[in-house]
Amino acid sequence: AADAEAGDLTDLVYHPRPDDLRVTLRLSPRAAWVADELPTDARRDERDGSVRVTLAISEDAFLERLLLRLGAEAEVLEPAAARDRRAAAAARLLARYDA
Repeated sequence: AADAEAGDLTDLVYHPRPDDLRVTLRLSPRAAWVADELPTDARRDERDGSVRVTLAISEDAFLERLLLRLGAEAEVLEPAAARDRRAAAAARLLARYDA
């Protein structure tokens, strides 16, 4: 039974697909936990304590939630098209309160 339960849990783990969008972030030391908690394609620890990380993003909503959660602690480096995702998500959230 324990093996069956473990098998069920492994199905819940995200496995990046080759065609998923790749996003490179610069994470402040306070947000460096992201590099430890999420699957990464690449990671580079910087001298200032920040971390440059490349993540596979399967859904836009996941990236938006992550960027909103991290706020100024994360900067999207690449691709350029992903840089406006945080602002767009924040604007949608604010619009809900204005309605």
